[in-house]
Amino acid sequence: GNRPQRFELEGSRIDLASLAGIATHVPLGESIRQTITRYVPRGRLSEVSMRWEGAEPEWGTLTAKARFDQLSLAAQPAAEGGKVGTPGFERLSGNVHLDRGAATLQLASHDAVIEFPGVFEEPRLAFSQLQADVKWKPGERPEARIDALLLENTDLSLSASGTWRPSNSGTGGGSIDVTGRIPRL
Repeated sequence: GNRPQRFELEGSRIDLASLAGIATHVPLGESIRQTITRYVPRGRLSEVSMRWEGAEPEWGTLTAKARFDQLSLAAQPAAEGGKVGTPGFERLSGNVHLDRGAATLQLASHDAVIEFPGVFEEPRLAFSQLQADVKWKPGERPEARIDALLLENTDLSLSASGTWRPSNSGTGGGSIDVTGRIPRL
């Protein structure tokens, strides 16, 4: 029969800048090569494991896990005619686990930057500490949950947790339930 392609990638330690440099010499799809060029990935991955079916990874078939250290991806400007771009970040550390649409992200970062093009007057937000425990559940009733969030810089200390769910009608932004504490602003 004609079975779909299946890819597996494992690595004990991967330097993303070096990997991006050799991306044109390995059998990756064109959209992956373009993404690498656009987002300029930097940082180190360890304990990496990725599996997917098809020529390129898709959210519903991808299984992956990795630890990351000093991870950076370039923010992207808004599309033509748009106002808000794609967020970027610098120097994030933590781990991620993806399982066919579900995801868990844990951050434990110091001196990190989050960039939101087109959202704030100054799009780059620097944090001396950025810690988070985030989960995503797909399906008919998807849910994003932040079990713990800690943001600190010279102007702010904030801790929060919360849950986002789409609206029952499937229209609008959905609902969010957040609990937080801001001891310094």
